[in-house]
Amino acid sequence: MSPLRKTFSVLAAAATLAVAGCHNGPPPTPAPSGGGGSVGTAAKSGLGSPVAKVNETDTLKFDPSTNSVNVGDVIQWTNAGSAPHNVTFDAPADTLTSATMGGGDIWQVKFSQPGTYKYQCTFHAANGMTGTITVGGTAAAGTAAPATSGAGSPTAAPSLTITTPTPAPTAANSGTPGPSHGTAAKSGLGTPATSVSETDAPSFSPTSSTLKVGEVIQWTNTGTVQPHNVTFDSDFDLTSGLMAAGDTWQVKFSAAGSYPYHCTVHPGMNGTVTVTS
Repeated sequence: MSPLRKTFSVLAAAATLAVAGCHNGPPPTPAPSGGGGSVGTAAKSGLGSPVAKVNETDTLKFDPSTNSVNVGDVIQWTNAGSAPHNVTFDAPADTLTSATMGGGDIWQVKFSQPGTYKYQCTFHAANGMTGTITVGGTAAAGTAAPATSGAGSPTAAPSLTITTPTPAPTAANSGTPGPSHGTAAKSGLGTPATSVSETDAPSFSPTSSTLKVGEVIQWTNTGTVQPHNVTFDSDFDLTSGLMAAGDTWQVKFSAAGSYPYHCTVHPGMNGTVTVTS
């Protein structure tokens, strides 16, 4: 055999082995497709006509606090008041939250797995704002029940598939100047002449404060659970934005007067600042 023909023979054999290897090797591992273990879907709207409705009230309650629906039914929450709320499920649906709902906002869930699902408003759980949903019927086709091992003990808690839209951003905790009454900021306006604590009770402590024009008053969220804000009444267009535990907010008044304020998260949480010349 000539050297040239021998070379072609070797190359042909190598090509044959390569093709055989491609066809006889292990199949490729499929990419993960997700799904499995979900107990339902959620959205701000569009899941269908609600079979059950729950109002979030300014008395810090879910009304009604218990509901029964079937698999495939839609339940809808509506903030029927002015205080912000949310819907946050406990295990086994603890990855689900509606995000903060302002007055008039709605949120829906359609369950695909039967069971009992407890939830709360994280802003007002300490005030007893909790609820329970009992879902009857048979699991929807194509949905996976919680995995079990041994004697049927659960090994993985299902979670809801979240399709909740991104909520509008909450006003930053930096404050904005009031109309001719003074200036506000998270900090940096000077040493406070008086201070007010925002507590988990919930309350402002003290509820009334007195200072002079040009002096600084400071609010501090001294609690560990409850968010708060400082919102002056209609004659003073000023708000701190939502304040988490440890946050501070200051105001330096430029005009004498009496300035009532409140926390919009907690109805009944009120205070007054008196400014003298």
